[in-house]
Amino acid sequence: MLRLNILIFLNVLAIKLSPFETFVWGHQPYTYDSRPYYKVESTTKLMPRDMFEERIRANKPQSYAWERQKAERVTISDLNEERVRGAIRLGVERGRMVASAMTEPFEKVLDKLQLLTDGEPNNAAATLFGKSIYGYTQFRLRMARFRGTDKNSFIDNQRAEGNFFDLLDAGMSFFFKHLSLSGDIVGFVREEHLEVPAEALREALINALCHRQYEKYNLTIGIAIYDDRIEIESPGVLPPQLTTETIKQPHISYPYNPIIADVLFKTTFLENWGSGAGRIMDACKDQNVETPIWTIQGGFVIVTFKRSITANSIQVTPSTPQVPLKYTPSTPQVEELIKVVDDQFIDRSSMMKLVQLQDRKHFRENYLLIAIKEGAIESKYPEQPNHPKQQYRLTEKALEWKRNHK
Repeated sequence: MLRLNILIFLNVLAIKLSPFETFVWGHQPYTYDSRPYYKVESTTKLMPRDMFEERIRANKPQSYAWERQKAERVTISDLNEERVRGAIRLGVERGRMVASAMTEPFEKVLDKLQLLTDGEPNNAAATLFGKSIYGYTQFRLRMARFRGTDKNSFIDNQRAEGNFFDLLDAGMSFFFKHLSLSGDIVGFVREEHLEVPAEALREALINALCHRQYEKYNLTIGIAIYDDRIEIESPGVLPPQLTTETIKQPHISYPYNPIIADVLFKTTFLENWGSGAGRIMDACKDQNVETPIWTIQGGFVIVTFKRSITANSIQVTPSTPQVPLKYTPSTPQVEELIKVVDDQFIDRSSMMKLVQLQDRKHFRENYLLIAIKEGAIESKYPEQPNHPKQQYRLTEKALEWKRNHK
């Protein structure tokens, strides 16, 4: 009888809320007997775990928001102070931060940016400025240039890892590597443009990195380039106040990670007031590129940019027979290297250990550079050969040779 009375009471409490409002972030769950409930039309139902966790996170962000939690095994010395200072300098130059922030002690700066929890770096600090990904599997970016219009075959497949800025740099490098570039002479200056505006792609990637659900540790952001489109997918959902259509209209800001968003705003990497989608569409309009579309699929928010058919240098349909890659190592050294490396990225020191070499110059000139030149080895950051976190792996044609010569 008591249980029945409680459920009736819950129905009375929930009746004032529309079905949509019962899902608004911040509403506390109705609980009875240590179980949460929610209202669906005229029925009170047991609340799913993911909904319960989201309600608690939104209602008590100081305690439960992922970005506010202490970062595991991360100390202040594990944060990139040089990058923090550089970001602050941009904020000062744009008038978004006071000049004194340039000279304040590092720990005090972090505290003012809300990047410390009880004096220790939190997850927001690790996301933005961490030197290493430690156990953060979500600090990775998937990038692929597919052949045709589906995922049956790819031309390039890369992975990047690191903090917010590392992933942003890697993603933009991948766009410039695989998208067509054109130029016009304006006065005495040559203006170059990607087929899809770089400003729009950068804004979309920044939004994906800023607003994703980082608590979903097993999911990563992806960039997929096809012959006819570009997709940027981010783990998460749109705020309940927005839909895939209303996001194109003027709206206020609903940041999923307010601390991360605030730091990016103060350091000029993000604009405020929910202007991201509008800035993306304006950049496309200025370059006569079709407006992108937003969709939600399988727990990901996806932004899709259409590509011009005339802009693509590769026009291969999925049904086109694929010609097997024919390759033979040019030297015994390259052959030896292929046999000990696989499709997972590793650094140069690890490769040298695998071939039992200590002379870096000899390894570089007689193994690595030759393998890269003939397309057997690819680098993680091809646009930045001297990247401090540079790594290498076998290409598809080298893997094919290896499979046939075991």
